[in-house]
Order: sequence, then structure tokens, then C-alpha cells
Amino acid sequence: GTSANAAGGGTYPGGGGVAGGGGNNGLLSQKGSLWDIRKNSTNTLASPKSDAHDANSGSVSPRDFVQRARAAISSFRRKRQPVDHKTAQNHWKQLLSEWGTSPRECVTRARKLATREGIPPTLRAEVWGGLLGNPLRITPKLYDLYLSKVRADNFAYEAARALARSHNPECKGETAALPGEGEIPGLIRTDINRTFANLSFFQKGCLLHDQLLELLCVYAKYRPDLGYIQGMSFVAGHLLLYIEDVFMAFVAFANLLNTPFFCALFKPKGLKHAFNVHYSIHKSLLQQHLPAVASHFAKEGVKPDMYLLEWVLTLFCRRLRLDTAGRVWDIYLTQGESYVHCVAVGVVKVLEKQLLDSGFGECLKI
Repeated sequence: GTSANAAGGGTYPGGGGVAGGGGNNGLLSQKGSLWDIRKNSTNTLASPKSDAHDANSGSVSPRDFVQRARAAISSFRRKRQPVDHKTAQNHWKQLLSEWGTSPRECVTRARKLATREGIPPTLRAEVWGGLLGNPLRITPKLYDLYLSKVRADNFAYEAARALARSHNPECKGETAALPGEGEIPGLIRTDINRTFANLSFFQKGCLLHDQLLELLCVYAKYRPDLGYIQGMSFVAGHLLLYIEDVFMAFVAFANLLNTPFFCALFKPKGLKHAFNVHYSIHKSLLQQHLPAVASHFAKEGVKPDMYLLEWVLTLFCRRLRLDTAGRVWDIYLTQGESYVHCVAVGVVKVLEKQLLDSGFGECLKI
């Protein structure tokens, strides 16, 4: 396989570790950051060519090499067997019960389980929270502080709307921005209406709509240097589908966006450079694994920046089915950001026949 690491290293502006108090529960209250453990581990994939070279060079005996090959084939066959969902759930529950005592070993086991079985949807809230950790040390008290500021601004916003209507009854006032926040709240409101539009949960007046609005507005207050960037609503909304508590969803969302992968994408004035790196990697992988598609794209003028931007910023949850997107997130959180490029190439592979039979406009619609 080909391993691509676009984000590189990096440190967290908020510091490592997990908040020691403030009411955090579940995996977020465990000492030590599981993300830090993952960050310091290697994710390189061995090349079959290198293994064969070692065997031929004498560093590995032919017998050992054959045994390795048989073990790899046996492992592959086991992974192809249907997954017993009840057994998988028991494996994850056992893993969660041991997480606090041996996190390093549990992260290694989580990688294998996520690849082989996936994370059961009912346990994703706990597992995703544990994998992300809380290196930003966000507490309920801190969240309530920023929430109170949002509500104060919202009160002023509603007062301004009422005043505008009194002077002009035809004025809707829906796009007016909250005091002191510029256009951010108006942009958030507009984007929420387009977030998972086919799901009634996120329609105006429904619970997840209000929770998503609250989470994004609080984050814009918490990170004024970033504010709100289009695509964040899908990431936050996807978390809310699995994490019922808004505070816990906010903790996961803030720490996810603080990982090196997203830090590089959302860095002020660094978005273009970061994506140029991803575009280059994606183009190279297409040329290596799907040369026919790469050649067709070059002929038709289809460039990675025409479709990859949305995929990466939303971690595929806008375009893939929710169950498929959930599995993608399972592997991303356990294997790292290089998996994003694996998924991107995989999506193109699935659509290969359609793409090869289509022109420029049809390719973009697909």
C-alpha cells in the first residue's frame, strides 16, 4: 500500500492531557491523552516488495517468509468473514472497560477492531471521545461561560429584529448578524439549513437543529481566530448524530479540529498551501493506482481542487451514506490522516467506470 502523511507533525495550542475535573465523565476524565499516544506512534505500512527483498537477501529465511505469507492470507480470509455484531459489541465493551488501566494497549487493539469489525454505532460516542481525548482541557464551566456570551448576543439579536420589524413590518431580519460577531452567526444559520437537508432531525424547530446552532456559535466564540468555516456544520452535525450531550459533542468537535490535520487546513492564510499538498498527494495516488482515471481527468480538465476540498473538510460525511461515513470516521480516528487519501482514491475507484464514460460536466456531477 501507499502511505501518505500530508499534515506532518505539530503540537496542540491548547496543551496535552485531559481535564482533571470540572465534571467530565466517561473516557474524557481518564488521565493522559489517547490522541498524544496515537500521535507518537508510527503508521507506516510495510511494502510487500521490501519483505520479499529481505527474504531474498537472507535477513529472513524462506521458511519464515512463507509462514508470514500464509499468516497474511489467513488473516485476510478471517477479515472477509461476516461480522457477528453481538460478538463485535462485546469486544468493544470489554475494550472500553479496560481503557482506563491500559490506554496504550487499548488504542492498539482499537485499531485492529475498527479495521476488522468497525465500531458499533451505539458505542461510537464513547470510543470516539476516548480516541480524541481532551487535550484542550475543556470543562463544563468553560463551555457554560461561552454559552452565556452566545445567549447574551442572541438576546440582543432578537431585540434588534423586533425593533427592525416595528419600523418596517416587511423586514424579516433573519440574515442580521449578532452584535459584535459580524457575519458569522448569519452564515451559521444559513449553513445549518443546508446541513443534512434530507434528515428531518436538522430541520428548523427540531432538537438537533438547535443543538447544532448552539455548538457552532459557542465554537465561534471559543475560537474567534477561526470563527466559522463552511463545512464545519457537517462535521459537528455528524458528531451530534452519535453524541447526545451537546457539551460532550463540543469537546469532541473542538479537539478534532485541533488535531494537526485540521490545524493545517484551518491555519490562517495557510488553507491554500495545505490543500495544494493534499491535491498533489491525491493526484500522485491516482496516477499510481488508477492511471486510466488520472489520464481521463487530465484529458477532460478535471482537477482535484474541484472535488477534494469538500471531501476533506467534511471528512466525507456530506457525500457518503451515513453508515459508510461512520465507518470512515472509525478508521480515520484509529489509523490517522493518511486514511483520508485512501478513502478519496477508493471513492474514485468505485466510480471508475462511470467516470471513464463521462465528460467534464458529467464527472463533476457524479
